[in-house]
Amino acid sequence: MKGLLIRNNDTVRENGRLIVIEGIDYYKQRILIAIKTNFQENVYAKNLGINWVQIFSEKVSQDRILSELRKVILKDPETVAVTSLEIVEFNRDNRKLAVKFQVLSKYGNVSLLEDL
Repeated sequence: MKGLLIRNNDTVRENGRLIVIEGIDYYKQRILIAIKTNFQENVYAKNLGINWVQIFSEKVSQDRILSELRKVILKDPETVAVTSLEIVEFNRDNRKLAVKFQVLSKYGNVSLLEDL
């Protein structure tokens, strides 16, 4: 798959031209966008994302958070399996969540540590 490189919620240009990425780089970008998106926020992909408002405003267990993250990651057609997924830091009051995960994709193993 191919797509445009996105940084800071905007497309990236080099010499006035949009940068196209593919393979594992595009896969990583899609996964990170999917887990950072609030559920039904994207008008073009209503089923994408996680209900972050509910997670940070209610007493949602860490197991449920991990379950929601796993579901979103597995929705990507190039994801084979989620091999590990853990919460590194969670502070409901400051709305801070850091997760570390490893995914087996069609490109091989992908490891990410991300603040959400």
